[in-house]
Amino acid sequence: TTTLRERVVSTVSGAIRASALDSPDELARGWLEGAAVIGDELRWVPARWRRLETIGAPAPRTTHPIVALGGGRTLVFGGETRDTHQWPMVNTDDTWIFERATRTWSFVPTTSAPAPRCHMPAAYSPDHDVVLVQGGWRNDSTPGLIYDDTWLYHVTEQRWEQVFPPTPRPGATSDHGLVYLPAKRAFLMLLRDVAWTF
Repeated sequence: TTTLRERVVSTVSGAIRASALDSPDELARGWLEGAAVIGDELRWVPARWRRLETIGAPAPRTTHPIVALGGGRTLVFGGETRDTHQWPMVNTDDTWIFERATRTWSFVPTTSAPAPRCHMPAAYSPDHDVVLVQGGWRNDSTPGLIYDDTWLYHVTEQRWEQVFPPTPRPGATSDHGLVYLPAKRAFLMLLRDVAWTF
């Protein structure tokens, strides 16, 4: 039973109940936090993640885009706090930059930014030095709101700009795919069965 409805799932052919992921020798090596397909088997492997101690940090959040800007910099925008320790759920509209070299988070004060939202992708164009955000969902209000707006974040200038592409446009969207294609010098958005470029 899920939040969507009850679903029936059939057992995979040849499935077994016994654990085949670890042996006493593997457990003796210490803490294992991941799994990988090795040959034809799913095997436990040592963790590949390590926690970084940082200077400053945005509030805990989820369903937000994280965009690599090059040069060891990462942008985080918006998101929601439903799945964190902050209650009640709140959609955010803040912009943060992480500098890997100094392990420092910096809040970017802006006079204009997209309205608070979550479930929106973002992509960075090194050719234009902008991050594109299209649509998203405002789910901390009733009824919720799905946005149809388009925003560019100018990285060097540290400012947001709402843009109005010519019609036809994708319309209200959330939870779609968005990438930058350097060979085409354009963004590609996949929305259901339709591809859009910007």
